[in-house]
Amino acid sequence: MKKTIVILLIATTNISSCQNKKENNESMSVSVKNKKYNFTTTACAPKLYPAEIVDGAFFLADGTTRYIPSGGVMKTGWGNFGATHIGGADLKALPVKLSLTWVSYVEKKFYRGQFELDKNLIANYFEKGYINQYNKQETYNEIKAGVAPGGIVVVWINGGGSQIEIGKFKAKGVQVSMKEFKPNAILSMEEYMKLKIEGHVPKEYQNIEFLENIPFGLWDEYRKKYTWKPKVVFVNKGESIFMNIHYYNGEKILTNTKNSELFEYNERAVPKYINLHWEDKDKNPFGAYIYFDNEEEILNIFKSFFNKSETKKGKLVLKIDKYNSHIQLFLEDENNKIEISKVRIKTYIKSKE
Repeated sequence: MKKTIVILLIATTNISSCQNKKENNESMSVSVKNKKYNFTTTACAPKLYPAEIVDGAFFLADGTTRYIPSGGVMKTGWGNFGATHIGGADLKALPVKLSLTWVSYVEKKFYRGQFELDKNLIANYFEKGYINQYNKQETYNEIKAGVAPGGIVVVWINGGGSQIEIGKFKAKGVQVSMKEFKPNAILSMEEYMKLKIEGHVPKEYQNIEFLENIPFGLWDEYRKKYTWKPKVVFVNKGESIFMNIHYYNGEKILTNTKNSELFEYNERAVPKYINLHWEDKDKNPFGAYIYFDNEEEILNIFKSFFNKSETKKGKLVLKIDKYNSHIQLFLEDENNKIEISKVRIKTYIKSKE
């Protein structure tokens, strides 16, 4: 008798739990569908691998769409700004699907795909927002699609102080006729592709070795993350004010150093660029630009360091000298420490506001 009662209680609890979960999911879906935000839509492509949107749109939760501007060559860089759709209503439902057709000029190939977006993930980020460089709360205002060779598609949400990847997808190669692509063109597809490569790929890369050796796995390498945090060290006394980090995977953070999240261990991609502002002990303002533009080396340094690390956690140390004129960079954990030397660093004195 007791056993029967226990079974009934467990069954009742499970039914109740499932019902609550279903109700919560339905509530979230209703919330996502009904709540609206102010955002624009755009797209981008890597600098050396220009692309052009043939047709693209974000499908929103309320059944409407936001098109992605087409007809222009994209080459501003991975995760960077592109042509933007800014018309229509100020407040819009969040996207639930992305549809894209584009041409990858170096590959001389078209891609097409439709991709389901994680609407709850997007909604949570829009609701949570981020802390900006002035230690104020803001939310996201742009949704961006990036296209890369091999049919790679990445979607980010972006605000002035944060860009977060919310999905990575793979499109399929398709055949598109010149009449469908450029109805009024008098050139053949081969002639048109050649013209675009000559006009949009830097001349030093317009050679067979570059054009026929596309690093298809590179954008997956960019997306690899490691558990690390930045750490600012002053030889003399000082205080950091804000930090701007751009990562190779297209994500970024620009935030006040009072934001504790900045100095917590988190899964982060390899940094591509850092801008740091600080004050010395006398409140004199300084800044520095740090460029990790030796791409192959910095990717290998992070990979090698974390493969050796026993804790699988590391600190990227920015050590500022006593004159506030030079910065040393180290990647370290409890047992290992390596200097990162092949970087471009420009320090400067800021004017007092």
